[in-house]
Amino acid sequence: MLKTKNKFESRVHIGLLLIIFSLLFLNFISNFTLYRARTAASEETFTRLRSAALSISRVVQDNFPIQLSENQINLLKNEYNLSGILIVPSRPEENTPEAKRRWLMAVVHGLPSEQIPEITEKILTSNYNSVTKGRGSEYFYVYPIPARAGRDLLVVSVNRDGLAYLDNSTNLILGVVVAALFMVTFLYLLISRTIFSPFRRIAEQAIKAGRPVSGGKDEMEALVADYEKMIRELQENKAELLKLNEANKNRADSLEEFNQYLLESINSGLVMLDRQGNILSLNKASEKILGTTAGEFVGRYYTELFKNESQLNQVLAAALGEGVISGYREFALTTEKGARRVLGLTVSMIRDHKQEPVGVSLLLNDLTELNLLREELETKHRLAALGEMAGGLAHQLRNSMGAIMGYGRLLKKKVENIGQSPESIDALVQETREAENLINQFLNFTRPFHCQPIECSFKELLRETVESFRVMESCKEIEFSLEDIPDINLSLDPLLIKQALANIIDNACNAYTGRRGAVRISARIESEALAVSIEDFGCGIQRDDIGKIFTPFFSSRPQGTGLGLPLAGKIIDLHGGRILLDSRPGQGTVFTVRLPLEESSERKLKASVTV
Repeated sequence: MLKTKNKFESRVHIGLLLIIFSLLFLNFISNFTLYRARTAASEETFTRLRSAALSISRVVQDNFPIQLSENQINLLKNEYNLSGILIVPSRPEENTPEAKRRWLMAVVHGLPSEQIPEITEKILTSNYNSVTKGRGSEYFYVYPIPARAGRDLLVVSVNRDGLAYLDNSTNLILGVVVAALFMVTFLYLLISRTIFSPFRRIAEQAIKAGRPVSGGKDEMEALVADYEKMIRELQENKAELLKLNEANKNRADSLEEFNQYLLESINSGLVMLDRQGNILSLNKASEKILGTTAGEFVGRYYTELFKNESQLNQVLAAALGEGVISGYREFALTTEKGARRVLGLTVSMIRDHKQEPVGVSLLLNDLTELNLLREELETKHRLAALGEMAGGLAHQLRNSMGAIMGYGRLLKKKVENIGQSPESIDALVQETREAENLINQFLNFTRPFHCQPIECSFKELLRETVESFRVMESCKEIEFSLEDIPDINLSLDPLLIKQALANIIDNACNAYTGRRGAVRISARIESEALAVSIEDFGCGIQRDDIGKIFTPFFSSRPQGTGLGLPLAGKIIDLHGGRILLDSRPGQGTVFTVRLPLEESSERKLKASVTV
C-alpha cells in the first residue's frame, strides 16, 4: 500500500512542477513579446520625432533670425502630427545636468513665464537627440539646432498612448510575475502537504460503506472505478425520471418564452408590481409610452416611476393595500423627459392558483394622439359655431361703433364751441376706436382665407420673419437665434405662413415682459414633414391654460386680444399641418409647427374652397 501511495504522490508532484514550468515559459514568452513591441514602438517614435525635428530645424534656420509665429507652429504641428513644438532661444554649453541647471538660472528671466515649467521639466530630464517620456502619454525629443540659427533648442513632442501603456505595464507585469512566482511556490508547498489527506478520508469512508479499495490496483484508480460503478447504477435507476424532468422543463421553457413573446408583442404597455409595490417588469410598449427603460426601474418602488402622478399613485396604493380595483381611467402623465401624454389605465390584481393576490398589473394605452384629435375636433366645432353666431353680431357692433364715433365727434365740436375741455370726449372716441379695431381683428379671424401656395424657400421666409422682429423697438431686449434651418423649398402661401409664424414668435417675445430674453428657432425634417420649433425660456404656460390658448379671445395678458394663436392654428391647419405645444411653468415654452413636405389631396381641397 505504501508503494501505491508514493506512486500517486509522485504523479501529483510531477504535475504541479509541470504547471509551474509552463507558467514560467508562458511568462517568458509574454515578456519577450512585450519587450519586442515596446522596442519597435520606441524606435518608431524616435524615428518620427527625429525626422520631424530635422524638418522643423530647417524651417527655423530658413526663417532666422525671425522667430516662428504661432500660426506657423500650429501648421507644423498638424503637418507632422505633433502634440507640441517648443523653441528655446538658447541652450546649455554642455549636455550635463549641472550645465543645464546653470544655463536655466541664467536665462530663466528671459523666458516666457507661461513656458518656464514646461522648459524646465523637459530640458533638465532629457538628453539631446534622444526620446524622453514626459507626463501621461507624451514623448519628447530635444534637438540642438545648428549655430547658424542662434544655437536654439528645439523640443518636439507627440502623444503615444500605446507606447506609454507598454512602458507603464512593463514594471507592473514584472512585479506581478514575481508575486505570482512566490504565490505558486507557496501553493505548491501547501498543496503537496494537504492534497493527500482528502483522498485518505475517501478511502476510509469507502471501507466503512462496505466498498473496500482493491489492494492490487492503484488507490485512486480503485476509487474511480468504484464511483463509476455507483454512477452507472444511479443512471440506470433514474433514466426515466430524467426523461420526464427534461420533458417538463422543455414544456415550461416553451410556455415561458411564449408568454414573454406575447408581452413584448402587444401594443399596450404592461407594468407588473409585486405585493409590496416593487416593479417586476415593463414591456417594450410601456417603456415607449413612459419614456424610460426597464433597467432603470425594475426592482424599485412604483412611486419612483410615477413620482409626479399623485392620482395614479392613490389608485395603485388602494389596489396594493386594500385590494380595491377601480375601473378604466384616463390620466395626463408627464414622462421623465418632460413629454405630456394622455394614458388610458386599467388596474388588475394578479392572483396565484389559490386565488391569493400576489401583485398588481397596469395596462397602459397611449391616447395622446387621440386626445389631440379630439381637442382639435372640439376646437373646430367651437370655431364653426362661434363664426356663425358672431359674424352678424360683429358687423352690427361695428356699425354701432361707427355711429358712436360719429356722434362723439359732433359732441366734441359742440363742447369746443362752448369753451369746455374735450378730453373726456377724446377718451370716449379712443375707446370706441379700440373696440372697433378689436371687432375688425375678429372679423379678420372669422373671414375665410384663400390659400395661394407657391414654391418658395422656407429658410428665406423664416429669416425674413425673424428680421422683422429684430428691428422692432419692443423686441430690442430679445435675442433671436436660427439654428439648423434646412434649405428646402415648400409649396405654401408665404404671406399666411409668415403671419402664423409671426404670431407664435410674438407670443414667445411676450414671455419676457420687461426683461431680457432669448427666442431660439430651429427646424428639422422628420416623418415626411418639416418640424419648426420656436422656443422661449420665459414664464411658461400654466397647465390649466394649455387647453385654452387656441381658443379665440383667451389671453393670459391684460393687453392681449387672444386671437394671435387661434389665427396661427387656423393658417397651419389650412396648409395641412399641426401645432404641438410643450410648456413648463417658470421654465419656458416650445411651439412645434409641423408642415407636410408634399401637398396632400386634403390640403389641395382646403385651398380650393372657402374655409
